[in-house]
Amino acid sequence: MKKIIIIILIVYPVFLFAQDPITIGGDNNWFNVLAPRGNFSFQMPQSGYNQRDTLSTLFYSLEIDTLLSLQVHHIGNVHTEMPVSDPVWQQLLNQNGGDTLRAVGAMMLLLTNGTLEGIQNITASGAQPPGIEIGIKYPSEKIAGNDLLISRIYYQAGKFVAFTLTSTEGDAVRLGSYKTSFFNSIYFY
Repeated sequence: MKKIIIIILIVYPVFLFAQDPITIGGDNNWFNVLAPRGNFSFQMPQSGYNQRDTLSTLFYSLEIDTLLSLQVHHIGNVHTEMPVSDPVWQQLLNQNGGDTLRAVGAMMLLLTNGTLEGIQNITASGAQPPGIEIGIKYPSEKIAGNDLLISRIYYQAGKFVAFTLTSTEGDAVRLGSYKTSFFNSIYFY
């Protein structure tokens, strides 16, 4: 009888872990997160993410470990004409042919003191608001070296949403794996 109890105590936790839906990068067992106020959904690789809802801003954040994190920002009441009096914003807007999303990307580049790794127009599943994907390499505040930031930014009808992944430059392969799963899960309705 004692052997059976020991076997159960060993096998049962293994069975529990085998049933655990938390998986890391690239797998299909991510958790759905609904943001009905923003009319979008996405997935996170773990259920233990932080969520903040203040005024007209929703914020979701998850640190996988000290090297990799995911964030979602939704600002529900954005007026891009408001900062026209700001000369830096106006210059970035002019340099980008009046394209608000590319001007936001240029502002991110300026604020991070980084270098542009890539930028492209994109669409998401569902209602398909216009968007861009931007990659930036910038000096790390945590380690000697650089960090990477990849962000998909959408803007439509006064709603601004940014889906962002950050990691160290040395963790670029894992960042790419998470990027695929995270960005492919974005859905607007």
